[in-house]
Amino acid sequence: MISAVILTKNEEKNIVDCIESLSFCDEIIVIDDASSDRTVDIAKKAGATVYQHALENNFSKQRNFGLEKAIGEWVLFVDADERVPKALQNEIIYKLSKKDWVDGFYLKRDDYFKGKKLRFGETAHVTLLRLARKGSGLWRGNVHEIWDIKGKTTLLETALDHYPH
Repeated sequence: MISAVILTKNEEKNIVDCIESLSFCDEIIVIDDASSDRTVDIAKKAGATVYQHALENNFSKQRNFGLEKAIGEWVLFVDADERVPKALQNEIIYKLSKKDWVDGFYLKRDDYFKGKKLRFGETAHVTLLRLARKGSGLWRGNVHEIWDIKGKTTLLETALDHYPH
């Protein structure tokens, strides 16, 4: 079972596309930091379970709160401006069906600007530990947080799509 966790604050423009890209997950959780727009209502209508939790400038605290709420054996973290393309969905499902005892997966991330993939600069080769077994570790650091898990990790081939602008 895969639980997806999305952190939000005023993401009404992004949340539906993000949730739809997680349709392969068994559970979708939104941890909302007091949005003043329609994020919460939209997320609920799209089928997500929504929890209100204050960020307090601590992203690890938010993500660890999401870990506590998730019931899946595996937890996937995505941001509201990210999408899991079909090829990545298929790769995740395939890798998790294997009996390899991997505890976490790094995901590549491709950034897009005005519909075009950015190929150069500091974001060109980003990898993030975003998929791991529940209970394998906790998030650390207030900002630029990392998922500190124990066990074997590997890199997935297919990238997560990021639309930050």
